[in-house]
Amino acid sequence: MRQGTALTNWDKLSSPVAGLSLHHFTDANGVNGIIDKKEIWATHIKYMNDQLEYKYGLDLLHKVITDEISKEKDPELAAVFSEVLTFEKKFEGSQVFCVSFCERNDLYNLWKIYGSDGNGFCLSFNAKELSMEIENRRGPDLAKKAINKNTPGVYWVGPKKVLYSRVSQEQYIIDYLNDIRTVYAQYHKQSAELNLVMRFSSIGYISEFLFCFKSDFYEGEKEWRILGLFKSPSEKRKGGMTKKVGIDLLAAKSCIKPYAKLRLSNFDAQLESITRGPVTSMLYPDQDGIRWLLERNNLDIPIKDSEVKFR
Repeated sequence: MRQGTALTNWDKLSSPVAGLSLHHFTDANGVNGIIDKKEIWATHIKYMNDQLEYKYGLDLLHKVITDEISKEKDPELAAVFSEVLTFEKKFEGSQVFCVSFCERNDLYNLWKIYGSDGNGFCLSFNAKELSMEIENRRGPDLAKKAINKNTPGVYWVGPKKVLYSRVSQEQYIIDYLNDIRTVYAQYHKQSAELNLVMRFSSIGYISEFLFCFKSDFYEGEKEWRILGLFKSPSEKRKGGMTKKVGIDLLAAKSCIKPYAKLRLSNFDAQLESITRGPVTSMLYPDQDGIRWLLERNNLDIPIKDSEVKFR
């Protein structure tokens, strides 16, 4: 368990329990790539289906911290809180990427929005196995890795449960600020160490909260997320141009989406079943295509057809 009231409570609430399955919706190209390559693409947080999701958490952070600054009597600590408000600027070369899952799988709205309008597939994963995959990637000395400009890579977190209660969201931010107060009391005379702690907190820890906060309008989805904080240096090219190292690009319907690859090293234990969308099941009653895909990858898991009546 990580230190700090906010992170301790967050880990307790948002970590998956044994027996939980999480479901990822995708199209035919997606399911083919995930199974063949044993990897999932994490979309840049600003390019999610609802672009306001990114802004929601940042706006809430600004509101809560601004309120706390107005009540803070210590001007130096108020200045530290003000630094947290520059959260976006602290990313510098870093980017946040997200893979979404749902606790529910065979619902009309989910197929409509996330399952390629009923033509896609739903992959069901063992949540604890996914969690173990992520934990195995998290080595020691994460603070230095997260802010070292010369260290490319991804700091993966999750799966984490999305929180929809506005009251609870605000309380987590307040708990986080109280943790900063504790750190400040211990290290305020050691500016270099304080700066390290604060910068890692702002970049690594806040992202777990903000990008797992959503409006209660979406509560029915019961979403979970794997987040990747990607530290990518810019590679200088001829003519003064730069290239982001390690970030891939996908041509979408109306934009070019940045994404990061999450390689799943224990795929056989993680993938539990595949459900074919309602339109796919209706148009192609036999399951030959998806079955041959699984056989080619030596996977023996159930193939299901959606029971949703799709119009």
